[in-house]
Amino acid sequence: MIGTSRRSCYPRASPEGWGGKPVQHRFRGRAILWLLVLLGAIAIVAASALLAWRDYRVFTDSPLLVSEARTLEFARGTGFRDIVRQLRRERIARGSPLYWRVLGREMKIATR
Repeated sequence: MIGTSRRSCYPRASPEGWGGKPVQHRFRGRAILWLLVLLGAIAIVAASALLAWRDYRVFTDSPLLVSEARTLEFARGTGFRDIVRQLRRERIARGSPLYWRVLGREMKIATR
């Protein structure tokens, strides 16, 4: 052990991996595969966000479901959520409650 370095005790890594392919190419192939998987996941998330945004825009541009003129009265100080609840109960409003919350914040009328 005198005069030998610690590195000489370990076998040298060969340029070829266990599968007979060079190690460098095997890692490059995995990196490309992971990059493609990541890009695919990003594309799916982006497409889902685009569809949700378009659906929300259709919701904001469509009128309420009223066949005849109606008057609804709300007590002073009624919260936005309570108004939306009553509109949904009367079957005047449609759309997800999440859409209503986003619309209220967009119009700066919903309280937190």
